[in-house]
Amino acid sequence: ILPKQTSQQQYEDIRWYRGERSLAFIIDNLLITALLFLIFGTISKYLYEDFNLWSIFNGTNNEIAFVFVMVYALFFVGYFMFLDIYNTPGKFLFNLKVTNAGKEELSIIDTGLRAVIVLASIMMGFLPLFLNFQDRMTDSRVLKTND
Repeated sequence: ILPKQTSQQQYEDIRWYRGERSLAFIIDNLLITALLFLIFGTISKYLYEDFNLWSIFNGTNNEIAFVFVMVYALFFVGYFMFLDIYNTPGKFLFNLKVTNAGKEELSIIDTGLRAVIVLASIMMGFLPLFLNFQDRMTDSRVLKTND
């Protein structure tokens, strides 16, 4: 049996879904980054009177840059590990939901593994993310809901 041809409408729906999923990911990352800058900047101001948060990025404060990256990684994994059980704000905006193959909620272990794979994907040029590796490893799906 030959595979059924994909219609132009189905192709457009797939492209739109991938765009929504990408935008949800960007929104979630912006929230993580904003929260981290707020917390990290506030704490650093109290510890160092003359501290400039942007010194992390210009190479003048490598120790703080290392701590920032480690804290970002922990925030990232924690954010997706706990919020993907129900919905992240980005996925909520686009009516997306992460489920397992049986369309049930994921366990915290699955969401944690998904988050670690996506974080590692960022460090590898997003290749595993583009190949949907996080879905395949945890047998999960990101579905469009009608809620």
